[in-house]
Amino acid sequence: AKRVRRMAAGALEAAVVTKDHPADLINVALEELLRAGCELPGYSTLDSMVARIRARYNTTLFAGVQERMASGDRLRLERLLLVDPVSRRSEFETLKAPAGSAMKLGKFKDRIELLRRLDAVGETGTWLGGVSAQRISHFAGQARAPDVAELSTPGEPKRLTPIACLLHETRIRLRDETV
Repeated sequence: AKRVRRMAAGALEAAVVTKDHPADLINVALEELLRAGCELPGYSTLDSMVARIRARYNTTLFAGVQERMASGDRLRLERLLLVDPVSRRSEFETLKAPAGSAMKLGKFKDRIELLRRLDAVGETGTWLGGVSAQRISHFAGQARAPDVAELSTPGEPKRLTPIACLLHETRIRLRDETV
């Protein structure tokens, strides 16, 4: 039983670098154990292992991203979440909105302006150094979905990482499309 748990934990530790969904991680552990011809542990055992390993990895990842940000960077990201009482929108919501087609000059100028605003936020590539492209995409998806109120709930490192990922992914997409 200990050997099986060690094998499952090793597979999970390797997979959590690129995967975040618990079901995906459980499948990785199951595949590894089946390949080795091991007796499979109960679902609750694997679920607990996934929860523990995933939480530890994410806590380290979020803290690492935050450590690579200067205090001014963190303040800029926090300010993006402030909702304007008149428009009832935050700067973050305008930054995550697609800039539209680049076919017309006006839209192209809008994209260039959005890219300039994204660049002014900070060095997202530096902040996310060492984070896999799959994880960046996953966290960007998390930031894309909720409204600003939902992003304000978690602790600071957990809140800032998805925002940084979405801004980073948007910046890369805009650069690719405008070049």
